[in-house]
Amino acid sequence: MAEGVAFETEVPFTTRGADLARRLLRHHLATAGTAQVVTENALLVLHELVANSLDHGFPCPNETLHLAWEATPDAVVLRVTDHGPHPRCPRCHPQRAPRAGLAPVTTDGATLQVQQPELDAPRGRGLLIVDGLSDRWEVTTDAGATTVVVHLTTATDPPTG
Repeated sequence: MAEGVAFETEVPFTTRGADLARRLLRHHLATAGTAQVVTENALLVLHELVANSLDHGFPCPNETLHLAWEATPDAVVLRVTDHGPHPRCPRCHPQRAPRAGLAPVTTDGATLQVQQPELDAPRGRGLLIVDGLSDRWEVTTDAGATTVVVHLTTATDPPTG
């Protein structure tokens, strides 16, 4: 039986970094002997978390995205950390200054509400996917980082369609 795998790294804050993240996770899940349904769900969830970081977050000071995971045959815990959304200072991040309509971020531990997008909206379903495929997930923010932690197990049933 395969042993658990723990891994931590930084990838470039780019779509190329996102591709690398998925390849690394796939390799480590295979090494851990993680069940196929957990592997497929974990890869999709990681994709959504990294895409959200690229779309809504900010790179860590060294222009990277921080990733960590632990994997066993029955479970995966994913952690994705970026340097946002707090550093919206136009002086520090001139290309990422606040945009009109940007939703506020709470740092007091308030429950995040996953919003249902309009039926014809081309985007906006990422956190619904994360919520549907995971056993539980949480977001923590502080002055320097936002981290999303997602727990997936073999008990996680994929959505039926």
